[in-house]
This record gives sequence, C-alpha cells and structure tokens, in this order.
Amino acid sequence: MMEHRVVIVTGGGTGIGAACVRLLREAGHQVVASGRRPEPLRRLAEETGASPIRPTSVTPTPPRAWSTRP
Repeated sequence: MMEHRVVIVTGGGTGIGAACVRLLREAGHQVVASGRRPEPLRRLAEETGASPIRPTSVTPTPPRAWSTRP
C-alpha cells in the first residue's frame, strides 16, 4: 500500500468509512476518523486499538456559513 502515514477518514464512524478505518489500522497507519456522532467513533477507536485513532465529532455547516461576505 503506502508508507505508514496519518490518514483522515470522513464519515469514519459507520459503514464504508468504518471499514476503511479498520483496513488502514490493520495496515499500520494512524487514522483520524471524523463523523457526526461521537459514540460510533469511540467504539471504533476502542475496537481498533484506541490510541492511534483520533475520533473527532464534526457538525456540518451550510456553505453559506463559510462565506466572509455579509
């Protein structure tokens, strides 16, 4: 695959994102997994070895909120 790196997985708490997290951890990579719900991320971190995974809960904002213009 690739050298051991830090990989960011969005939607990493469930489904395909969680499967990606598991495969990347098995390959020895550090993973930053983000998602809307913290509990699935915590469970996944515990299941896959906790310390190398940094669960990060995010709340999506509408694109309009990104603009600096009034």
